[in-house]
Amino acid sequence: MTQALLAAIPTFKLYGETRPWAGHALLHCELICERSSLHGWHIANHRHGDLVHIVYLRSGSLNLHLEGGDYHVEGPCVMLIPAMAIHGFQLQAGVDGYSLAVVQSVLEQLDPQGGRQMPGGAYPLAGRPQARALEALFGLLHDEYVDYDDGKDSVLRGLLQALFVQVMRRVFEGAGQRVPNRKGQHYLARFQLRVEQCFRQHPGIETVASELGITGTYLNLLCQRLTGCSALQVLHGRIMLEARRLLIYTPLTIGQVADDLGFEDPAYFSRFFKRHAGVSPKAFRLQRH
Repeated sequence: MTQALLAAIPTFKLYGETRPWAGHALLHCELICERSSLHGWHIANHRHGDLVHIVYLRSGSLNLHLEGGDYHVEGPCVMLIPAMAIHGFQLQAGVDGYSLAVVQSVLEQLDPQGGRQMPGGAYPLAGRPQARALEALFGLLHDEYVDYDDGKDSVLRGLLQALFVQVMRRVFEGAGQRVPNRKGQHYLARFQLRVEQCFRQHPGIETVASELGITGTYLNLLCQRLTGCSALQVLHGRIMLEARRLLIYTPLTIGQVADDLGFEDPAYFSRFFKRHAGVSPKAFRLQRH
């Protein structure tokens, strides 16, 4: 991560805390009001290094900032914040609900679909079949986390798995997709990890596919089937995500952003950005500010 982005956006284990949490190793669960009320109902932009954040808003409203987008959220609603996603909240005083932070590797173990990539966002629950189940599961998980010791690990894992399945059903329903089957998920997960490691080097798709032990054609078929995008679009999407972050949250010049992202020619970066965003980097920055 670029130093400019590190300076602009703090990374916490839990918001406002620099020490590890003192509770259970798998997760941390609290009422939304417990932390937000201490900060004047405003949680500034930040990210979590290795935690997936799941927020269940039972009642009340809040404004969610997620990766440069701003959303007004009314309860009941579930919000999914992937690890390392930049996010913040402006909450209505007295909002009711639960805030759950889970170690990403734990969710990848529990996820029956093989640790697929989790799309962040806010997903309304009013009138949805998952609403009643999620409310019950969040309540049971919070009570177990706070009140019990004997058998806590086993109970929390069971509740967390059931809760996460319900959340992902709502997430994929909101995206107009069916929950994908497991076949090929391990290759997709390894490809996404490799993209995360080397997107600044702009690797060739055939090269990455060879590293995974498959052909570029098969990798493209997997990406199309499981994400709806080609392998190259997945790579370009990751570059664009970082470009938007740098343009929104840092004072870097367009040339410095291009250099950070591995573009030798700032003009080519500007053309690349405009092709994907529909506007130039300069216009995008002006719009966001």
